[in-house]
Amino acid sequence: MNSIAFSGVIRELFHLVQIATCAAVVFGAPLSSLVAETGPLAKLSEVEHDFGRVMQGQKVVHEFAIRNSGDADLVLQRIAPSCGCTAAAVTSTTIKPGASESIRVTFDTSGMYGAKTKTVSVVTNARENPEVTLKLRGSVIRGLAVTPDRITFGEVSKGASEPMRTQEISLAPTEDANWEVANVTSGSKFLKVAALAGQGSTQRYAITLLPDAPKGEFRERLIVEFK
Repeated sequence: MNSIAFSGVIRELFHLVQIATCAAVVFGAPLSSLVAETGPLAKLSEVEHDFGRVMQGQKVVHEFAIRNSGDADLVLQRIAPSCGCTAAAVTSTTIKPGASESIRVTFDTSGMYGAKTKTVSVVTNARENPEVTLKLRGSVIRGLAVTPDRITFGEVSKGASEPMRTQEISLAPTEDANWEVANVTSGSKFLKVAALAGQGSTQRYAITLLPDAPKGEFRERLIVEFK
């Protein structure tokens, strides 16, 4: 009798162990899933900005907001623009949990024309998506037709007459422009710029290389002011 009762208890305990094991399999969960993930998280309201149409020479400036939605400091480890015409700046490279920072991106359109896309690579210590790419895109229009767009004096002797040292250019606003040319100047003391009679919205200028210009190759730019 005692032996049978003892065996019955063993079977009952074994049955309870099986039920407990099954319950652990069905209702149990990995320990890692019960522990909340920690670390910095980078959240951006946008990663691409369309600046539309701008005139050549204009600087496009846009600020991308980045927020740390994690529970540890978010560090901006590297901010790399795609080319020298684009710059990026921040006030601080460390963003506290719950705080935000702005990445100010500037695109200099000088010498640019047509559809353009510029990028900035941002690398952080975020636990998810540590590297993001910010984009500026749009179109650059000239707004001004210059004829010719390059002046070539050729070889000029020291005693050459003024007509041989003078070239003419014409400037006319394109259909996209809503301004007029106010003045044309040069930063060089060896060039003289004089306004000539124009026609309609087209303006003409005489560009003269002065006789005291130094020997050798000479390169300079003209500065066009608008009103």
